[in-house]
Amino acid sequence: MVAGVLALLEKKDTVNLCLPGGRTLCIAIASRTDEEAVVVKDAGDDPDVTDRIRIHVRFFTPAFTDNAENNPADPRDILLQGPHFKVILHADSGIGLVKSPGLSATPGKWAINPGPCRILLNNLELFYARNSSFSSGTLKSPAILGIGVSAENGEETALRTLNPKVGIIGGISILGNTGIVTPYSNAAYAETIRLELKTAALRGEKRVCFTTGARTDQAVQAMFQDNEPVIRIADFIGHALRCAVMLRYQEITVACMPGKLFKYACGYDNTHAHLREMDLARIRDFPIPLPDGFDPVTCHTVGEFLQKIPPETLSASLTVFAEEAWKSLWRIMEKCGKNLQDTHLQILVFQEDGTNLLNADESGVHLKISGKTDRT
Repeated sequence: MVAGVLALLEKKDTVNLCLPGGRTLCIAIASRTDEEAVVVKDAGDDPDVTDRIRIHVRFFTPAFTDNAENNPADPRDILLQGPHFKVILHADSGIGLVKSPGLSATPGKWAINPGPCRILLNNLELFYARNSSFSSGTLKSPAILGIGVSAENGEETALRTLNPKVGIIGGISILGNTGIVTPYSNAAYAETIRLELKTAALRGEKRVCFTTGARTDQAVQAMFQDNEPVIRIADFIGHALRCAVMLRYQEITVACMPGKLFKYACGYDNTHAHLREMDLARIRDFPIPLPDGFDPVTCHTVGEFLQKIPPETLSASLTVFAEEAWKSLWRIMEKCGKNLQDTHLQILVFQEDGTNLLNADESGVHLKISGKTDRT
């Protein structure tokens, strides 16, 4: 999406996209006219049904419901505000609409996550700094851009994703926090985890922290200041724990978000969505005092479940999930047949904004919250 916007602004067939952390990615535009640019998604070796899907981007003149230009005429549109740009994101076709709470995108809005929105605004500001026709002040500041996004066959493709189950209808989602997909095969990724653990063990490391993705990775990096090895394991929790035990790590931390925590509590060895769907009916199996008449299966995600329940049930749910998750992960380690007497396992759970929800270890669960979660 962002590459298409840059192609239209710069009138180029190849653009340099600035990513979080300062990296730059050169992207070739599949096709471009004065009115529209098309970018083909490259998912590398990732088993993603949206791989090679064609994303179309166009500019349009947005309409507002007020003179202050703060409310898009279409309530589904997403308003972004930067120092020099005000952006209205609109889905033309093939992009889903969020219907359920608990996701990164706002209910009632197009399924375009905050990560791509931040990357878009950052690249627009960099374009402003480079382009004299903008920075000279000849255009209205902030410049108002209407950006229409569509995905070819997006509605049909979305039926082969988890979108219908998590409460996104009508198309695919625009996701991502880093702007890139790291190419991998399952076997290669698992081997990478093993090699990273082995390399650190050879350096004499006895502690390691596993993170499940970019958000938990950032949260952990902000928390730990002692250069403890941090390894991103994605869905390979069982494999990572077995490798750590075999390499005699004594301090093992697993950092995740509530959705992964619930899957750990269910005893899953690999949490990939295509292998382990989010079966919220399993919540009934846990000793949680659910409100009268409330059925967890009416929710699409763990995040939605946690947002809908009252605070006392929220605390009880997170506590039970963490207790069961810790037991499940410990059982995986026990099956390695090694002496775990000097091994310490800790689970850290974070919200999307990096807030630490809870810590769990052999001594119990230590909640860091007292009320509703903002984002899960």
